[in-house]
Amino acid sequence: MSLALYGHPFSSYTQKALIALYENGTPFELRSIGPDSPQHSAEWLRRWPLRKFPLLVDGERNIAETSIIIEYLQLKYPGPVRLLPAAPMAALDVRFLDRFFDLYVMSAAQLAVDGALTGIR
Repeated sequence: MSLALYGHPFSSYTQKALIALYENGTPFELRSIGPDSPQHSAEWLRRWPLRKFPLLVDGERNIAETSIIIEYLQLKYPGPVRLLPAAPMAALDVRFLDRFFDLYVMSAAQLAVDGALTGIR
């Protein structure tokens, strides 16, 4: 297995992907994006020019967007903990909560983090 997760520790979306990886003990390498690791930034941009993270790399396959990363991990690297319920309607409820918090809670919170990091508000 050669999983690598590109992201930043202050990113709520990166944290969400990390929870899924840690919860099942899935081996991976965290490649933090920032000025201290320009090689990670260059490789991340080569693989995902939309400049969004996290990005999970599995061999030559790039998986973008946190919710898709979590579903991919459940399908390709299942562990003892199910990340989504097996029952379709229950899984739909989980997906709704996932989208609700990403779109209406975490996006707003991320603006505050971005402002603190960049000084731009």
